Amino acid sequence: MNQVINSVNSVKKILHILQESCPENNRDCTDCADYTAVAMRTGFSRAYFREAKLRFSFRAQFRKQKICEIMALCQMTLTMKKRPTPSMISVETLLQRYPPAICALVQELRTLIRSAVPDASEAAHAVWRSINYRHPVQGYFCGLFPQADGVNLAFEFGALLPDPVGVLNGQGKQVRYLRCRLDQAVPTEVLQQLLHAALALPPERTVKLALLRQL
Repeated sequence: MNQVINSVNSVKKILHILQESCPENNRDCTDCADYTAVAMRTGFSRAYFREAKLRFSFRAQFRKQKICEIMALCQMTLTMKKRPTPSMISVETLLQRYPPAICALVQELRTLIRSAVPDASEAAHAVWRSINYRHPVQGYFCGLFPQADGVNLAFEFGALLPDPVGVLNGQGKQVRYLRCRLDQAVPTEVLQQLLHAALALPPERTVKLALLRQL
């Protein structure tokens, strides 16, 4: 038998139906039908099993796979401990991949953010390759994203921020970013104004999303 299970929610749904079909959950029972028969009784098709990425070989010796054995497989999958893949790392670890000039620019921006928003918490994210900032009231409001030629300072709700001099980039519905390049001085005053404006937005995320829909 060859099985691959990726969707926890779909496996849970399958397991629930199978438990109704084999309530005793007995691995040694002899009256369990194969999963095709259960699919016919419950409305679960083979396509649904494939959608849940619960795949069984269709060779003859596996076509009569007992439902209780399928249940055991589902239970094992749901309880299996996956090897952790840490997403949160130290800033120093994140910056190891970047040249000294980029690291220096990141440090300058970190200092400016901490100065403008002293009560913000800082955390580096390995997957996003970013340094993210959360405010006790606003939540996540901005992040530093190092690039090959500079650093992007992204504002989570940048589309709502005033930008009279046109320094913000981005065409999406929500996020805007300030591009800080190695060959240009950091616009300290503008950056501080944007940070303060981000914190002046309504604290409720639902309200900010509603404001975006009005743009």
